[in-house]
Amino acid sequence: MLWVRAIVEKLQPTSTPGQRPGSIVGRVTDAEGKPAAEAKATLVGLPNLTAVADQDGWLVVNGVPPGDWAVEVWDQAAKGCALVRVNAKPDQASHLAVTLPKAA
Repeated sequence: MLWVRAIVEKLQPTSTPGQRPGSIVGRVTDAEGKPAAEAKATLVGLPNLTAVADQDGWLVVNGVPPGDWAVEVWDQAAKGCALVRVNAKPDQASHLAVTLPKAA
């Protein structure tokens, strides 16, 4: 878990006051490439910014402050999780694609 903490500490947002928030749009799949319906995504450090994937694995997180963020994505059904980096831009949608690893 120390490597996760080191990654997260390096991803402190670098937003400028007054910038408009953006959004994160992405698709989550399992290790077999199937949509991870009901997978959850949360911005590390901002637990109120979260989204749940639809039946096709798509999710949207709105109101994301501009900057570099770590996004934790997990799916209880697949028992998989991933930590990904995304750069949120002001007043724009930033995209991510996540393939959850196969559960051990």
